Amino acid sequence: CCLLYNNHSTPHRHSYMLIHTLMVLAGARSRYRSTDAQLPTNHTHPLAMIDFRCPTRDESTPSMKHDVLFLDNCCCRVKCLDSRCSAAHDACRSESACIDVQRAGNWATLKAAPMWWHGAPGVRKCQALEQQLRGLPSKSARRVENLRAVALRATWRKHHCDEYIVGEPKTAKRTHKLVYDIGFHSGDDTLYFLQRGYDVVAIDGNPTVITDGLTRPALRIAKQTGQLRALARGIVKSVTHENQTLIFYVHRKISEWSTFNKPSPDKLSAFDEISVPVTTCGTLIRRYGTPFYMKVDIEGFDGACLGTLEPGRLPAYVSTEDPLQLEHLLKLGYRSFKMVSQARTRLGGHQFSGGFSEEAPGTWGDAASIRAHPHYSVEHMHVRIDKLGNRIREEHDLHARFAA
Repeated sequence: CCLLYNNHSTPHRHSYMLIHTLMVLAGARSRYRSTDAQLPTNHTHPLAMIDFRCPTRDESTPSMKHDVLFLDNCCCRVKCLDSRCSAAHDACRSESACIDVQRAGNWATLKAAPMWWHGAPGVRKCQALEQQLRGLPSKSARRVENLRAVALRATWRKHHCDEYIVGEPKTAKRTHKLVYDIGFHSGDDTLYFLQRGYDVVAIDGNPTVITDGLTRPALRIAKQTGQLRALARGIVKSVTHENQTLIFYVHRKISEWSTFNKPSPDKLSAFDEISVPVTTCGTLIRRYGTPFYMKVDIEGFDGACLGTLEPGRLPAYVSTEDPLQLEHLLKLGYRSFKMVSQARTRLGGHQFSGGFSEEAPGTWGDAASIRAHPHYSVEHMHVRIDKLGNRIREEHDLHARFAA
């Protein structure tokens, strides 16, 4: 629902941004909001809508609030007590920012008008999609028009249009410190590191994931400015020749399940086979420089990456989704460790590792404290998908640093 924003703005700047936001919403309200006394249940919902906060009205449960990664402008939820969710529509009429109500089950979320990121690459495409949807009849019973609306929404998601409607993201001053994101996946971690001002080298074995990620506006801009290098490479233990490739098994639905390990025969049909160039993490560091922090999350191949790190070129901080790499990290000289739980439902497929080691929840300890941890076992790799298709991550990441 939201892009990441940093929290380094001054109070004066926050006040200015709040006033500006309210002015934008007030001006947009007349263009977007239905004039009906009751929003019709079958009206065409806008594509461009954003969350906003209504602390005194929000009825979100504690678990709902826990599931939201970024609380800056989320959310204004109302529980539905009847089939039309009259309470939510009444609340929308009372909230000056509200232009629409989005319902899911027994809950409805009040939505505000978009704040377009004007000038961002790709924004006009998304604005055109919004206009096309608004051009469809709001109460059409024609199948072709309903299918057209579904197609427009799919194209909206494909082009990451939700990232154009919450205004230009606020980013920290570029530090030129380097971070490696080994396991790019959705690009959410890379986006976080960039908006904190870091340069990023992002790696993923799936070329489609890299290509899709670079259509996200902030990532595209970072690549153009040189702040981001995004490479489609597989990570292996060793490379025998410069143009070496390996077969990579790409999961058709869940990119994080893609792997160099050949799936079992009963699961093979869920994967596509592609040939990808490979490299080692040691080679990447020799070429692009020693990172301040390296995040490693490559589905069972974390050891292949960490095994090629070299003394004298070690990251100050490193994290891996495989805590069983503890002994190897000790051999490299790391002495302080932290287990960080990643157990949460990633709503809408949103994937985020939790940020930098010092900021991640938990207490630093020695190797003995990690060995005594209840999740120091192969069970941390267990992953489930709930009945709604949300990914539930149950593993624990291991963070390491040199200082005791």
